Amino acid sequence: MKIPQVVNVNTDSVLAFDGENVINNTDQLPLYSGHSISSVAVDVALFDLITGSHSDTVSTTMTYQSDVDMWTVDLTDFTTFIDRHKYVGRVVATDASNMRVFKINEFSIDNDAFEDTWMNLPYQIEIGEGYAYIRWYDSEANFGDLDYCKFQAFAYEGGSGVTPATDVSRITHRGAIATYSGGAG
Repeated sequence: MKIPQVVNVNTDSVLAFDGENVINNTDQLPLYSGHSISSVAVDVALFDLITGSHSDTVSTTMTYQSDVDMWTVDLTDFTTFIDRHKYVGRVVATDASNMRVFKINEFSIDNDAFEDTWMNLPYQIEIGEGYAYIRWYDSEANFGDLDYCKFQAFAYEGGSGVTPATDVSRITHRGAIATYSGGAG
């Protein structure tokens, strides 16, 4: 699978589509250059590739940006994007523009939510009999209370990724950071 375009709804303001792909259904000319249309009422139907289900269909307006030959749709019209999910879709005109239906290629949503969360949480290294973890808690006051643990990662020594660290000074790397769901340690 190709690497999808990445959209961050916290910083990006639009989805953009190449002007040459937005064409008139009858004569196949680009909608703006062949017909001088600068806005089109559309329904954008998205499909969530992660859940394998249709997302909401959004009724919005697509606007032509002549200086770059692109059509844009305002991201604030979309409320169903889920962080770390991938989407594809179709754009269908709902007005008299005679625009041909076109596909939206795969794109993903990455709002940096996971990184922002765990990078800002306090953490501590916890080593016990046969286990070693780096654990992130909701506050420093709750260190060691697993009811308040948010994330954890294995802590290893020896560079192999199989030997749990036996001392804080011996940690060579950590495993994947995962949401803490109870148990372990």
